Order: sequence, then structure tokens, then C-alpha cells
Amino acid sequence: MRSAMVVLLVVLLGAGSVCANPVGFDAMHIDFDPGNYVTRIDPAPYTTADAYIMLEMFNSGVGFTTVSFDIDVTPGMSSPPSFESLLPGGLSIGLWEEGITLSSTECIDPALHPYPIAVAHLFYLGTPGDITIQDHPDYPRWVVDCNDNVHIYCVLWNGGVGKDAEFGDCEGQPVEATSWSAIKSLYR
Repeated sequence: MRSAMVVLLVVLLGAGSVCANPVGFDAMHIDFDPGNYVTRIDPAPYTTADAYIMLEMFNSGVGFTTVSFDIDVTPGMSSPPSFESLLPGGLSIGLWEEGITLSSTECIDPALHPYPIAVAHLFYLGTPGDITIQDHPDYPRWVVDCNDNVHIYCVLWNGGVGKDAEFGDCEGQPVEATSWSAIKSLYR
């Protein structure tokens, strides 16, 4: 009887670890090499760099159509960046530095995560700094799924230009923001 209980306990614990999602949230982050979790870049002064704003829908099996956020760039790090929506249709309301809402003309499959929703084209001036994801003033951290339900995302990490990236506010960071982050992400 004791052996049967031990076997049952092992099976239940094993099934829980296989079925459980280790990261149970929707999250945004900055990536300098989309999909490879590169959180820091060290460009030469007076050259360009692209910072991709990425969305990961760990918590939804539905997909998304709309996301709201604000981007902050350390003063003196870059000339004013140009900003480009990467969602199908390219619909946007607002300005990236004051609060922007991006919408897609189609449902974005959650299996395509991390999904690049936008890119900020930076012209690095040689002063280290950050590109950070901030709350939209009217729709803070909103992600609207394909069924028109609102989800709240957290920020995994921001982007570091000439310096290490700052962690965001998600609990249980899946990857450390170091030069090894791209390699570590392969083994999650």
C-alpha cells in the first residue's frame, strides 16, 4: 500500500511539472536581436541600432490584436529615435514617447512568441543609457486578445545601450540580462 502511494505521488508530481507553465504571465521586453533575448548592445558612437519591442503571450492560447505602452529613452543616449509598428496593418494611436496603442488588422497567433510588435531605430551618440517600456497613461499595460478580453502584461526587462539592461517587474525572470542571455534562453 505504501509503495502504491509513493508511485501515485511521483506520477502526480511528474505530471504537474510537465503540464505546468513555468512562466504564467503576458510580458513585454526589449530585444536587440529578435527572438534571441539580447538585452544589451554596444554600438560604436554615431552608428545606428534597432531596439525591438517584443510581446510574449505565455498566459493566453488566444492570440492578440492590440497592445498599449510608452517608450522612454535616456536623454543624450540617442538622437530622437524613429519608431515603426511591425503589426499587420500598422494601425497606431498616439506617440511612442507619450503613450501609443498599436493594433493589428488580424489576430496574432500566440505560438509566434516572442512577437516583435515594433522597432525603435536609434542613432547612438556614445552616452550609455536605457530604452525602457513604460505604462501608457490611459491604458496601462493593456493587451487585448482576439476575443476582446484585456490582459495586463509585465515587463521582463528593458534594453541597455552601452550598459547592462535593467530588469522589469515580472516575478521569476526566465533569463538573466547578461551577455549570456541569448545562450541561456536556448535551455529554458
